[in-house]
Amino acid sequence: MYELFILGELKQKPMHGYLLHSNISAVLGPLRPISWGTLYPVLRRMEDDGFIRQIPGETGTGQGRPRKVYELTPSGSSEFERLMQKPFEHNNDTEDLFRVKLSKFQYVSKELQRDILLQYKIFLEMLLSGVEELTERIRKNPNIDEGERPNILTVSDYDMNVMQAKLTWVDKRLASVEAEKNK
Repeated sequence: MYELFILGELKQKPMHGYLLHSNISAVLGPLRPISWGTLYPVLRRMEDDGFIRQIPGETGTGQGRPRKVYELTPSGSSEFERLMQKPFEHNNDTEDLFRVKLSKFQYVSKELQRDILLQYKIFLEMLLSGVEELTERIRKNPNIDEGERPNILTVSDYDMNVMQAKLTWVDKRLASVEAEKNK
């Protein structure tokens, strides 16, 4: 996920690590910070893999040692395309990966935008179905205290409403992408 974000950011212009850190924090939100101990090893690995390179003689002005400025290589551009096309795995990182892909829509075709939105929709529908099944089990479970059952069901109701709101948003975005594609 971080690799995809960095490659997408460097499609815009060369950047130093501090700016990359600031931008990814803005996309992932305040509750999902990336540590410097995560970012710099990712940058080193991407540099070793030939996806990015330091611009020779180019440094940012930082306090203390000079900042390294990175740019995208042709193989990094190809890797960006590959990662954008890679289907979502359904796990704890899917939400963050969707946010990263969504933030890079300007670099991909309307068809790929549609595919990403559809993949995310399938993920949300799977989650919603799971919450609905869990809700039924909660309703029928004789081991749950009757005083506690309404509170647990409130949590399920909250989850279902959040997912339904996300599905509504995705459907609107899909319609928008389709309209733009057909212009």
